[in-house]
Amino acid sequence: MPHKTSVKSVRTVLDGTTGLLKTLVESCARLERVAKLVARELPEPLARHCRAVNLANGVLTLHSDSPVWITRLRFHGPRLLESLRSHPDMDGVREVRIKTVPAPSGAFAHHPLRSLPRLSPAAADHLRDAALTFSAPVLRAALLRLARRR
Repeated sequence: MPHKTSVKSVRTVLDGTTGLLKTLVESCARLERVAKLVARELPEPLARHCRAVNLANGVLTLHSDSPVWITRLRFHGPRLLESLRSHPDMDGVREVRIKTVPAPSGAFAHHPLRSLPRLSPAAADHLRDAALTFSAPVLRAALLRLARRR
């Protein structure tokens, strides 16, 4: 006898009134609201190097990608905490913890001033030769751009 399975749409699962998934979705939505609020409350360059990663038991945890930004965040910490407490959703926040978490490439912010790695002349020649063998113009152009990074 075939086994009948109950197939539910994703919307049904997410819109359910109970369950771990609903709790997780609500928690993620709250953290997203908190992250936007934190970003609005911090000065622009600092906001790009800070992420709200957790809010539990009255403790807001922020991550930053370098000790330099951590120092600046600590300077803004008391003002940030006061600002956050003025929002109805955040009155239970009693502490802000700040941790340094080195960002994987491009995770927190784009660094336009970072120097790009250079190719050796031989590698550039190989890329240029390979580009000329491709008939796809987009791929050819991309390889030629890479070859110019000597």
